[in-house]
Amino acid sequence: QFLMAPDFALGDNSFLLVYTKSTLTVQSGNAAIGIFDIEALVENIAFTDLDLDPVEIGGSLTWSEPFDVSEVQFYDTYLSLTTAGDPNRTRIETATPVGTNQRTVPAETSLIGPLGKFQHLVVYTRSDLLEQTTPVSLAIVDEARMVQDISFTDLDLDQGDFGGTVGWVPPALVSLVAHYGVYLAEDDTGKD
Repeated sequence: QFLMAPDFALGDNSFLLVYTKSTLTVQSGNAAIGIFDIEALVENIAFTDLDLDPVEIGGSLTWSEPFDVSEVQFYDTYLSLTTAGDPNRTRIETATPVGTNQRTVPAETSLIGPLGKFQHLVVYTRSDLLEQTTPVSLAIVDEARMVQDISFTDLDLDQGDFGGTVGWVPPALVSLVAHYGVYLAEDDTGKD
């Protein structure tokens, strides 16, 4: 047996040949097998960001499986700076087994990486040997939806109590807004 190194350039070659060799010479005949170079790329990547915070995403990442999944064991999903997937990518959860064509991107997943803002979601196929070199990518659309110009006038005249109508200008695009939440906080960041 001989293990071919991953990412070995095929070039124009289409056969593997195996010869025996003595200390004197290589045999003149050989055993041969045709090479069937498998390419397994996912298709139709889709993602809708349901996390309405800026520079954070969350939702369901889906794809169609490759035409030939005979050697595909897993799908690996990442946030990436580039369409080609880069060394500074960030994995989204664990590997997804073949036969499952979706991955949940957890709410509040930050788009800020060590070298900048992630711009793409990428999906790789992985065999028993290794992850493919070049993924299929999808540009991230960060669906931030924030209200503006909040207004409130306290019409309750008792000390320590308040009441009245809270108003605001809704986001320009409200298609992903299911509800508005109004909360009390100790400071304007809402962290306390």
